[in-house]
Order: sequence, then structure tokens, then C-alpha cells
Amino acid sequence: MIDELATAIVARYDAAAGAALRTKLGDGGTASKRKLWQSEAPQGTATPYATFEFVGTALGMSMGSDLPRPLVQFGVWDDNASPRTAEQAADLLVALFNSALLTLSGGYTTLRADPIQPGRTLRDPDGGWEVIVEMEYTLEVART
Repeated sequence: MIDELATAIVARYDAAAGAALRTKLGDGGTASKRKLWQSEAPQGTATPYATFEFVGTALGMSMGSDLPRPLVQFGVWDDNASPRTAEQAADLLVALFNSALLTLSGGYTTLRADPIQPGRTLRDPDGGWEVIVEMEYTLEVART
């Protein structure tokens, strides 16, 4: 299920709905220049860019049954002197994924992604900034 959710996250970013975030990250709108990666960006990637990783799951009632509720941490990285670009991109990221319906292969549909914590802006020890946004995904078994 985690692989399917990762694929759905990238697909949402690549779709028309992700245009504002792609523009802010400067990816040119093509998959070959994508600036959203799972876990980490390739060495030498120009900032700003975004990453995401699965940091855990919570079990909870979801549409009447116990299903995993994946916790996803997004990070927006930027080397500018000010964190403004990274914070703006993080706001666009939340707008893109908050309450978005994602269909996953494997029989699940996400009902929503809720930010569980406002974006935190951190100074990167190597210079630049990282804005962290954590989201919890609520899943349901897809109806046939």
C-alpha cells in the first residue's frame, strides 16, 4: 500500500492540479525535470525542491474499519538567504494534497490528507532552509 500511495502522490504532483507547486519549484512541468522525490533528491539537484517519506502509520477507525493511516513527512528545501520561497512552496504543497482524493491500485482510496502539524521552518546545517509538513492519510477500501 505504501508504494501505491507514493505513486499516487507523484501522480497528483504531475497532474494539472500540481501546476502552481511545480512552477514555484521551477521544474519546467516535465517528469524529466521533476523536483519532488521520495526520500531524497539526487545529488546536485538545484533548490528549491521537495521530498517526501513515510514516517509511520497510525491505526484508527476509518470508514468503519481498522485501516492503516500513513503518516507522510514532506520537506521543501531551498538555499536562498530567506526561507520565503520554501515556505510559499510548502503552502502550495498543503493546498495540493489537503483533502485531495487519490485513487490507489491495490483496492484503497484515500479520503483525505490532513496536515497534522503546521509547517515548521528549520535552518539546514549545510545552509539554506527546510520547511517540514506532516500529513496523515485516511484510507478506505475502494468500492466496486
